[in-house]
Amino acid sequence: MKLYEGIFVFSPQTTAEERKTQEQALEGVIKKFEGRIVERVDWGRRPLGYPVRKFKDGYYLILVMEIPTLGMTDFRKAMELHSDVIKFMITVKNPKLSTLPSARPVQSEMAGAESHHHSRG
Repeated sequence: MKLYEGIFVFSPQTTAEERKTQEQALEGVIKKFEGRIVERVDWGRRPLGYPVRKFKDGYYLILVMEIPTLGMTDFRKAMELHSDVIKFMITVKNPKLSTLPSARPVQSEMAGAESHHHSRG
């Protein structure tokens, strides 16, 4: 299994309870593809680099996951169809690099990677 880092953005209009349900559904998709979550960071509400589905910000969840390489293509397709996730980006995680960022002051973390992300909108 490879280690992947995923940034998942949920609608800013959801309640805390709805986000919990959405995150559980996301975890279910990861398990469906025989993956597991290694680390998670709830980054909270942050601005998007540009509007997505008319939203200017969203709730960010960062996950480090182990997923079999063969399942990753299907996992990405499933994420594109996942109605709760308005934007996501998945990259291969280098295990030699440091752990996930903590909740730090807002910077456009995804701005440099905008040409490499998946979005629906």
